[in-house]
Amino acid sequence: MSTSTQSVALIIGAVVIAALGYFVFMKSDDFSLSPDATSPLSDMVLAKTQAFIEHGAALDQVVISTEIFNDPRFTTLRSFTPTLKEETIGRPNPFEGGVVSATNASGAE
Repeated sequence: MSTSTQSVALIIGAVVIAALGYFVFMKSDDFSLSPDATSPLSDMVLAKTQAFIEHGAALDQVVISTEIFNDPRFTTLRSFTPTLKEETIGRPNPFEGGVVSATNASGAE
């Protein structure tokens, strides 16, 4: 980076830090969490928090049965898959049956 680019970046960084400091220390009363302060945002946050707590309580009441894993298909190393019959792969060779010599293929003997 050139010197002028570094200077501009440093100035912009200082302005951003100063703005953040202003909002954190001077405007902190706008973001108070006191019980007296009510706003639509805090009401929405409280409603979503209550819904989250209710869903967590519902999930805590779920009981998962693990009886299925006592089945021998899960506890043994024996394969229960059906055996497949052996099949040929590909297509038959079209050149079997008649031998073509090089002389017959070119037309000259």
